[in-house]
Amino acid sequence: MKDEKYWYQEWKNAAERSTFSEIYPQADLCWDHAASTYDLGMGNSLERVDVVLEELKKMGYSRDTLQSVLDVGSGTGTYTLPFAHIYKKVTAIGCSLEMNNCLRKKAEKTGRDITIITDDFMDHLFTNTYDLVFASMNPGTYRPDAFEKMLSLTKKVLIYVGIIPRPAVSSERRSLEEILFDVKLTHGGSNDVKYPYELLKAKGYHPYIRKAACRWEYMEDVELAIQRKKDLYEKVPQHHKNWKGELENYIQSQVVDGQIVQKGDSQLGIVICNVEEKIEK
Repeated sequence: MKDEKYWYQEWKNAAERSTFSEIYPQADLCWDHAASTYDLGMGNSLERVDVVLEELKKMGYSRDTLQSVLDVGSGTGTYTLPFAHIYKKVTAIGCSLEMNNCLRKKAEKTGRDITIITDDFMDHLFTNTYDLVFASMNPGTYRPDAFEKMLSLTKKVLIYVGIIPRPAVSSERRSLEEILFDVKLTHGGSNDVKYPYELLKAKGYHPYIRKAACRWEYMEDVELAIQRKKDLYEKVPQHHKNWKGELENYIQSQVVDGQIVQKGDSQLGIVICNVEEKIEK
């Protein structure tokens, strides 16, 4: 039988195959760069938010029964703001100052009272536990020790959103990261929801998974796209000497009607676990 130790190690092995931290050793730089366009893309794909709120409602959690929420890797507030609309005390933590500034402006505009923390989740010393601890598509939690920390902070419900992998599609076209760094950007499978799901089961919990699509698309001006990427990669030292020319050529090769199509399409798995229900071993 595959036990807790097995799934912890399997997840750790997958995390060690990730090249994200190799390309972006300072994660906040990556997310600061993404802040200005995030709500045009992934942040505007809301089916996943509806599924999470629907499941919490089914579980009977209202403003009175689920009072404190921790959103780990909260971004610009895709989930944080809906949580704050329903629940009394919402805390958001993220390493990106720019994304937190976006969230703060939205909270002020809508009158939501949200505690916003700019820090690395693993480095932050928490003094509270929370009724709901939540993380969605956050590379900082694509590792078992981060998940264990989330679990340790949870009083009632833990929700973790990751990927349900699809069959790999081969392509002769090299990605921008491969061109600039000779490395393919991958999370090594560490974002697969089977890891948190199986780890919770091995611990004696009763998690289940809901599926949700994450699809988004928007058009971006070519010069703006080039400048945004230059602003990011100027802060990342490992690229080629002629990286600016290679970057411009790559983006120009994707132009459609004078603009760049930015899009994504993922199948998400939402792991939901009532931590108050556990089989005692």
